[in-house]
Amino acid sequence: MIHPRIVAIGTSTGGTHAIEEILKAMPLSCPGIVIVQHIPEQISTAFTKRLNHLCRIEVKEAEDKDQVKPGCALIAPGGKHMSVNFHAGHYCVEVKDGPLINRHRPSVDLLFKTVARHAGDRALGIILTGTGDDGAQG
Repeated sequence: MIHPRIVAIGTSTGGTHAIEEILKAMPLSCPGIVIVQHIPEQISTAFTKRLNHLCRIEVKEAEDKDQVKPGCALIAPGGKHMSVNFHAGHYCVEVKDGPLINRHRPSVDLLFKTVARHAGDRALGIILTGTGDDGAQG
């Protein structure tokens, strides 16, 4: 079975405008997108809803077991880790609490490592703005 393509994006708090510009340019036929945006819990839901209103693709704050599908971007909720696995022919996300990784929750490294593990060369990883060292290993 050939796994579908997937795009993983990691960015720090300063990357909100860059995420907006990228997602506004995405066609409905784009691969599924998973995003870790370092953003406070109090802001992540409103940020995601705003992006969903501005973009052609669906933009959703990820919930545990959400399927990663074309034409949709899942953003990790503030204060929660997000990872990706592959089951029954599709990618899905796991959203959970956990310790800080590289001083962050959500962690870009955690997301990128799980995307690499399950998607391999079918994945594209993108780092935007300075995320310190979070994302460098992933």
